[in-house]
Amino acid sequence: MTMQKAQAQLKKASSHPQSQAQQTPQQIVQPVPKTILASPRGNPIQPINEGESDFAGWNSSFTFNAPANGDVPALSISVPVKFAKIKSKGILPSIRMEDVNGNEVEYRPDTEYHFGYFLKSTGQPLTESEVRFFQVYDDGSKVSVDKFQKTKDIKIEKLLPRSQLEGYLPEKDYEMWSDNVPALAQGAEYLEATDQIAVAKIVLKKSFKAYYALIYPVMEPGGKFSLAMTLTTGKKVYDKEMDFKPAMQTPQPLASGPQGVLGEI
Repeated sequence: MTMQKAQAQLKKASSHPQSQAQQTPQQIVQPVPKTILASPRGNPIQPINEGESDFAGWNSSFTFNAPANGDVPALSISVPVKFAKIKSKGILPSIRMEDVNGNEVEYRPDTEYHFGYFLKSTGQPLTESEVRFFQVYDDGSKVSVDKFQKTKDIKIEKLLPRSQLEGYLPEKDYEMWSDNVPALAQGAEYLEATDQIAVAKIVLKKSFKAYYALIYPVMEPGGKFSLAMTLTTGKKVYDKEMDFKPAMQTPQPLASGPQGVLGEI
């Protein structure tokens, strides 16, 4: 075979479709879809008295430097600490869901976009018509109930000393106002003069979730006021009480890396 014929055959082979098929195909990279976070449909059933699992706490260090103030000497401490979310003791009865045979039912997501009722023991799906709702009390007794209706009239049921406000764990904070400012001003002046808070029950939407509303005035400069409303379902429980005793040793602060900077408060 001559050199010219060999080159011609080589050129013909390189342009043949089979040679294209033998080439390594390019990998097609599909774009990663964005995660869609959607609110659940309907009104999720939220137990009023939910328990929390024990948590050992986050490790950190606590540094506190303060100048002398009158008879109080200057302060300089740096100590390893732990911190965790404050627990609460429910002050409203909890809700239990059961099927017609008395088996416990739970309300949870069945897809990313939808919540549903399921038997807790087997996971069998149920319709809402197959579920019974009970309000459970501390003594174990229960009574059949329907969902609370949305509150349209906030009625004060009792007054408490203002000092008790700190004892409740806030879940939501609101402010109240009206076009009839003189009427609310009378209420604010009464609560301020008697150092009390007003208590009402409130339901934000048709559901089994109810709150106690703790209403109190916040006095502003220039003779103005705001009416605050804190919603709560439980009292704070402090389970890490400490005695006032002299420190037995000088603790060493935890090692730390570069710190972020927060703006002024």
